[in-house]
Amino acid sequence: SHAHIRIDVTGPGTLPLLQRGSPSLALNPSPTGAATAFAGVTVLIDPMPDGIRLYVDRPAAPHIWHWLSTVLTAPKDHP
Repeated sequence: SHAHIRIDVTGPGTLPLLQRGSPSLALNPSPTGAATAFAGVTVLIDPMPDGIRLYVDRPAAPHIWHWLSTVLTAPKDHP
């Protein structure tokens, strides 16, 4: 639908990224299609074999994209 933007998140860092964005996904990293809070907004979740698909309301898509970009480019914590 034109009301949502689809963002596919795949790769080896998918699980930690999802857990950081959503406490619900930290508890259940493989939801079976549900709406959940992610990075402060509600998204629809669709699991994929190699990751997850997020459906984001169009007005919230820039926020999610910025959040993903920021988290992915942030320096890693070092002890």
